Amino acid sequence: MNTKNTGITCAVLGTTFLLAGVAEMLAFAGAVTSEAPTLSGDFFTGFVLLTIGAVFLTGVPKARKGESRSVAYLYSGLLLGLGLLAVGAFYTLADFVGTAVVEGQPWSPRVPLYLLLGVVSGLIYIPVRKGVREWTG
Repeated sequence: MNTKNTGITCAVLGTTFLLAGVAEMLAFAGAVTSEAPTLSGDFFTGFVLLTIGAVFLTGVPKARKGESRSVAYLYSGLLLGLGLLAVGAFYTLADFVGTAVVEGQPWSPRVPLYLLLGVVSGLIYIPVRKGVREWTG
């Protein structure tokens, strides 16, 4: 993976995570309804999404300069996104257990936004990892 691809990937993912973080913060503040199926309206989720977006965007100027270390920001952001995938999966599982098993009521899945972003991170991580291995030798 060359630094141009690293920069583009960091820019796209960073912007996506930042926008998702802003949406979560607005849902927390009540400016956007948290009834949307993907917004949890949780302040800390928004903060984490903003932080991951900042990690990605920090790698963009380094990739523009052609620094090989810019891939570290891409890796870090993707691994943090995979952490969000784990949190989202456990949240969904706990919601299922609480609703369907404990309360005995029908369960309707509500997929949080950070679970979707975690899945995207996982899908991007696999080819990036292969590309970095080929690139670093």
